[in-house]
Amino acid sequence: MPEVPIREAVFAAIVAALGAAEMEVGERAVTIERNRDAEVPPDECPMIVVLDGDMDAQNGNSLDARYIGRATLAGWLKADTTADLHAQANLLHALTVRALIRPDPDLLPQPLTLADGTTQVDIIEGGFRVEAASIAQSDQPMASFVLEISFDLYAPWGSPFITTP
Repeated sequence: MPEVPIREAVFAAIVAALGAAEMEVGERAVTIERNRDAEVPPDECPMIVVLDGDMDAQNGNSLDARYIGRATLAGWLKADTTADLHAQANLLHALTVRALIRPDPDLLPQPLTLADGTTQVDIIEGGFRVEAASIAQSDQPMASFVLEISFDLYAPWGSPFITTP
């Protein structure tokens, strides 16, 4: 049974939850990537890129360790009009929050379960910003957005690894 760094397991679970949601905006499936550093051209929109963030260790002991981590979800959209663009940004924000925090709208917010099947992580929504491209930047309505999230994680037995099946 392989060991996986717990940070890696959290970011992988975030990407997996977004991918499993099968989000669609403007009749196009949303592509999910992780830590992409290349420019996103209009023909690849809509897209969300999960960017690994910082993590702080909180008071822990030999029985557990608590971590507060962060990730940035960077998104890109295109539309026929600026009004449609902002409506799509609002839709993609809502779909993203649902996928990560409340995948079953009939239930209260649910934690993500990591690849070991037992460790869970609570995702907390942070700031959301949308920036439309100017006419000089793009010949069609495009926008980028940033959704900041944080996660609250208790590591079993204070281990920086989880064991996956």
